[in-house]
Amino acid sequence: MKQSNVYYTIRAFMGLSFNMMFTAAGLYRIDIAQLEIYQLILIGTALEIAIFFFEVPTGIVADLKSRKTSVIIGLFIVGVGILIEALTPLFLFIFISQVVWGLGYTFISGAMDSWISDEVDKELLEHTIITGSQVYKIMSVLGIVLAAVIGMFNIRYALYTSSIIFVLMGIFAIYTMREDNF
Repeated sequence: MKQSNVYYTIRAFMGLSFNMMFTAAGLYRIDIAQLEIYQLILIGTALEIAIFFFEVPTGIVADLKSRKTSVIIGLFIVGVGILIEALTPLFLFIFISQVVWGLGYTFISGAMDSWISDEVDKELLEHTIITGSQVYKIMSVLGIVLAAVIGMFNIRYALYTSSIIFVLMGIFAIYTMREDNF
């Protein structure tokens, strides 16, 4: 499989899954977990602080070990983070899920674009990244719609679906991502 197609596939499902999760999590936190405003602020802060603190160590993994490995680890960790939140509406677990989710996200951020930059011809790089961004945005809209449709039955199902998609992307990446030019 061409690496640009692997990139498009992962970006597409990241757009779908992230936006499904963002939409469902907002509803879940208010409707099911019945979090107070200060709790919502705390979990948002936990996510941002986790991303801030984990960005450098996970970037070192991507730059010294492997960008492919960093992306794969991140996909699995984000999936686990989403699952933790969906399992119980308790504030502490939602808070922990945000820290886990933030850790996973930092493994992916930067590593994904750095990986594709190494794997495609320099003449095609700009087109590849722009197309990946367009696919991400289109699938983001679908993710929002899917969260709403699935959420009509049970909002947790949308979170479970998002978690499963991340884990499946991790498995997909294991078998399809090459790292020939690292």
